[in-house]
Amino acid sequence: MKTFSIMDAVAEIVRASALMVVEQHEAMEASAVLIEDQSKDIIGHYQTETGPFNVWKPLADSTRDEKQRLGYAPPDNPLLRTGDMRDSIGHDAETTRAVVGSDDDKAIWQELGTYGPNPGADGYHVPPRSFLGAAAFQKQDEVAELLGDAVVAAICGTQRKVISGR
Repeated sequence: MKTFSIMDAVAEIVRASALMVVEQHEAMEASAVLIEDQSKDIIGHYQTETGPFNVWKPLADSTRDEKQRLGYAPPDNPLLRTGDMRDSIGHDAETTRAVVGSDDDKAIWQELGTYGPNPGADGYHVPPRSFLGAAAFQKQDEVAELLGDAVVAAICGTQRKVISGR
């Protein structure tokens, strides 16, 4: 066991505190990238129930027919037409928070569903198909590991685990 003088202990706490800010920001950035990438990967593929998020219902015949008529192939790829909504997903990460989302209005309509004309049996015109919330739920264990590793790295002064990807 290492023995510290009071001054050495204070210096170690200051070092760990400074390193914590850096490690925490890097972990938040990596976490946001994980969730952003997962959100993008979900689009175009039917999803099973994920935590509080329901299984995706099949596209309506009218939706598939319209996609086919407009030349979006294959027509049975939920939430994917041009890829604009998928490509609009981004993130912002700071030391203590990260945000993953989209500035495309269609993203909120798809994520939460809409009420309107010709509702289905569930009352929705467009049923909710969560891709942002579902991605965060699917990646929660990896995010927790990244943040935990950041704390350990800062306190112990060790190398943090690196996530492969971007």
